[in-house]
Amino acid sequence: PGYPPQQPGYPPQQPGYPPQQPGYPPAQPFQPPAPGTRIHLQHVASNKNLRIKQNGEVDSHPGATGPFATFTVAPNNGYLRLQNAKNPGSYLAIRKQAIAAGPGGPACELVVNPAAMPGTVTVSHAHGNGFLALGPQGNPLAPNDPQANPAIPFTHFRIINA
Repeated sequence: PGYPPQQPGYPPQQPGYPPQQPGYPPAQPFQPPAPGTRIHLQHVASNKNLRIKQNGEVDSHPGATGPFATFTVAPNNGYLRLQNAKNPGSYLAIRKQAIAAGPGGPACELVVNPAAMPGTVTVSHAHGNGFLALGPQGNPLAPNDPQANPAIPFTHFRIINA
């Protein structure tokens, strides 16, 4: 008494039990961040934000939310580039042997895809150099490191609007 009617597609209601409610709504298809969006990439394993330091090295740092850790999404040839807010001539680059800052060329062309962990993404090089990956302390892993594997949380990031 007082309950809404039984939801369609469920077994008949048993006496004394409240009606079944529908499940979660279907997940929305993944949409990469729009061009011009300012974001932080929060590394899931270390819970730190990715940043490009003044010397061009890439790491993650606890509480980093300033311009070194802020990126503007810049499209290029159908791929994403992540332009550093502190140094507009510096982009996140995934080279064959290292992750570093780059001038915006082919090493900076990236693909962002949903990861297995809900609410997270992987960032990979558009032309096969590997995945963006950081160790548990936030230090960069070489893209060819066995731990730079999308099945491992070292490659999982949250996109946070800046």
